[in-house]
Amino acid sequence: MKGKSRSVLILASTLLVGMLLGALLHAQFFDKRVKRMHRMSTSEGFVESYLLTIQPDGSEQEEELRQILEGYSVQVVDGFRAHRETMHGQLEAMRASLDPVLTEEQSARLAERASPRRRK
Repeated sequence: MKGKSRSVLILASTLLVGMLLGALLHAQFFDKRVKRMHRMSTSEGFVESYLLTIQPDGSEQEEELRQILEGYSVQVVDGFRAHRETMHGQLEAMRASLDPVLTEEQSARLAERASPRRRK
């Protein structure tokens, strides 16, 4: 019985370590993606992100790429901002439609979900 208990313990600990590593790696990738999305929401971040991806061959090419990217960065960032504002408006309209149907407790849970401090 001692050998069987040891096998179960090793198997369970291996499973636990695997689950912890998986959760940590997932959190790391998610954090990286959120930071990249935030960086793309500014003109400077948009340009730098593309330059990092392209990896220009020299300073001359980098300057040429930078000029092109800066020309589009304002339009793209404004598009991101307009999309966020549209989504915010749609979510507010949904909330207004839901309010008459919800109980106070449900309304409080929905307000907590939309709370900015929850997103941090």
